[in-house]
This record gives sequence, structure tokens and C-alpha cells, in this order.
Amino acid sequence: MATTEVAQEAIGYVGVTHEEMDNSKVQTFVHTEHLTGDANDLWEACKHAVALLPDLAPEYFAKAEFAQGSGAPGSIGVFHFGPAIHGGGSVKHQVTKVDNETKTLGYTVLPEEDTMYSSFVSEMKFTATGDNTTEVTWTAKYEPVGEAGPPEEAKQMVIITMKAFERAVTEKRVVRHNRTLEAPCDTIWNILMHEDVILPKIIPHIIASYEFLEGNGEPGSIRLLKLGHAIPGGKHVVERIDINDGATKTWGYTVLQGDPKYKYLSAVMQFLPGPEEGTTTAKWVGVYIPQAATIPPPDLALHVWKVFENVAKSSPQAVY
Repeated sequence: MATTEVAQEAIGYVGVTHEEMDNSKVQTFVHTEHLTGDANDLWEACKHAVALLPDLAPEYFAKAEFAQGSGAPGSIGVFHFGPAIHGGGSVKHQVTKVDNETKTLGYTVLPEEDTMYSSFVSEMKFTATGDNTTEVTWTAKYEPVGEAGPPEEAKQMVIITMKAFERAVTEKRVVRHNRTLEAPCDTIWNILMHEDVILPKIIPHIIASYEFLEGNGEPGSIRLLKLGHAIPGGKHVVERIDINDGATKTWGYTVLQGDPKYKYLSAVMQFLPGPEEGTTTAKWVGVYIPQAATIPPPDLALHVWKVFENVAKSSPQAVY
């Protein structure tokens, strides 16, 4: 089921002064779709649209990449249209909002020379409506040029995009792992912060070595992993660290190249106080694209957590 509504109101938009905002007459266009899937998982798929859309809807999105940033506010994504779009071309979006609490993504369409709208800002919000159903509301605020009407073509592309997110969830491209570890949060986090030393010592058959190519573990750092002999076809994997927040014990990364199993893998893990004193609730959520349909979802985090737990038990006071 889908609903659409159009309204007119005065509103400001990115890149204009307050005086221009006051004098600007723009239209508001709202479209709602109801999708199958958990709202949290659909939201994760949305945040990884640049990677997922060319894989799940290549006839509409031939290619996509970030021209600036990697998905945080300020990032610029470029989407190149596929053969199903007459005339081809591309569109640039600048991310203006990534709100995990409200599951809302905001973006501004960067204008081209030949455009129907002098401004076009949008938000996509995901709201759970049942155990496995989600309402997705797309709101566009735009100022038409000349006689340009409502953004029906943009709406159709948004619907295609939403359906791709739904497919990502039904095909289990969003994976979650949760486990209780028999060690305190602080200890587990300390081990994670030193995994470049610990893991090659304990599981060299899987991870032979780490080397930072850029940075030293802070967000934006790039590291090179040499894979061990137990990984078929594995040589070197290059990863970017996206999140490293000691206050919330949250750590995130994206594989940039070299993974023998996945064309794309980006994940966030968090360590929280567990159900009993001295335990940790470990959470991992990842979005991935397999190299082949027969490749199972990623589960390396489960093996790594077991290593962390064993290290914590054997040397809980160690400074690595």
C-alpha cells in the first residue's frame, strides 16, 4: 500500500540565506510505502544504499560511489543510472542527516545545469508498524523551475530504492549477532583496542598480521590485514575504521578491498554490560554483498569474540 500527498509552504533549504528562505515558495511532496521487514534492518540497508543499489537493482543503478566522505553528514554520493532509465545520466546527493534514533536519512539533491527544481531536499524515515512491517515515509521539499510539476519521476526512483532495501532484508544482507561474553566490558574493549597484537598471536591461521597504512586506529584509519592459510583465496584485506568510540564502546569498520568472500562488508559492533555482573553483551550488525550466492553470511565476529573471551579469562589484568 502506498500513499502520496502534495502541499505548498514557505521553507528554507540548504545553501540559501534566511532572507531567501523567507521569500522562497516551495512545494512539499510526501509519499509513504509499507515494506516487509524489520525497521532496524531496513534502516541499516538504507545507510548502505551506495553499495546495495547497484547490486540489487543494477537495471536502475549501474554504479554508485561516494565522491566525498563515506556516508556521514556532508558526504556526497553519486548514483549513475542503468539501462532501465531512458537517457541514463546520474544524480548527486549530499547527506544532511543520519539519525539512528528516529531512523531518518536526509539529503539534498545537488543541482545540475539542466534541472526542473532550483532546490530539492528530502528525508526518508523508517517507522515500525508491526513485528515485520515498516512504514517508510519520503518527504521532498522542492522549488520548481518554470512549469515543472511534482517530482513523480523522483518518486518512482524512491519506490525502486525502497523495494531494493526490502529485498536486502528478505535476502538477509543485513546480519546481526548477539552474544553474552564471560568477561567485563572494559576488559573486552581493551582487548579489541589491541587486537592488532593479540589476534595474529592466537589465530595466525586466520589473521596473520595487521598494519596501519593510515592513522593509528581513529576513525578514518586504513589498515591492511594479511590473512592466514585457513582462509581460502585470502591474501590481504584493506579496511577503513569508521567508528572508534570508547565512551559507548562502539567500533565500526568497512572492508575496502581484498575480501575473498564479500564484495562489500561494513559492520558496527558494541559492547554493553551483560545480564550478570562481570559479563558483556556483544552486538554486531553488518551489511554485506557476497562474492557468490553460495557464500554464507559473515560470522567472523563470533570467532573473534570467543578469542576475546578466552584472552580475558587467561590474563584479565594484562596490558597488551
